[in-house]
Amino acid sequence: MLAIAAPSLPATVALFALAWIPIGISNVVFVAFVQSAVPDDLVGRVVSLATSASAAAMPVGGAGGDVVGPTAVVAALGAAFFCLSGYWLVNPLLKRFPAVDRVDPEAFGLVRATE
Repeated sequence: MLAIAAPSLPATVALFALAWIPIGISNVVFVAFVQSAVPDDLVGRVVSLATSASAAAMPVGGAGGDVVGPTAVVAALGAAFFCLSGYWLVNPLLKRFPAVDRVDPEAFGLVRATE
């Protein structure tokens, strides 16, 4: 959100670049979580679904930028990340999220029902 209010283009670019660092870190955590918690035969499907959803959202953001302007889109996404952070802090399961190597797949409903 600070990148929007920055007084110069170099400051905007620098702040925008810094904002992507946590996203890169969360991507690594997400992939590690998927690899450790999702059953091996479903990893490809889960990663494919996540990648497809991400790619499908890109044109929506682009169209939104055309309609309401890029500043409004960036501000809305900043607000969405802020809300997501708040949800993470109040959700008991996520608040106690363990290190990736200690995640219990059953606690997150990721264990297949036996047939």
